[in-house]
Amino acid sequence: MEFVPDPNQVGRTGFLYAVSLFENKEAKFRFTPGNVEGYYYIHNEELMDKIQELFESQSKQ
Repeated sequence: MEFVPDPNQVGRTGFLYAVSLFENKEAKFRFTPGNVEGYYYIHNEELMDKIQELFESQSKQ
């Protein structure tokens, strides 16, 4: 999966999904599809599809 930095790094608000990865109930890494650790990236449809699949698989449990 390729992540392409957005040339426009001006701050923004709003997102469709936010992902948090935990280890022993402690959040280790958080990101949104367009922002990873304060850096903005061009929309990545493959990433959005994977996040959607994860969300849907957890919703069915």
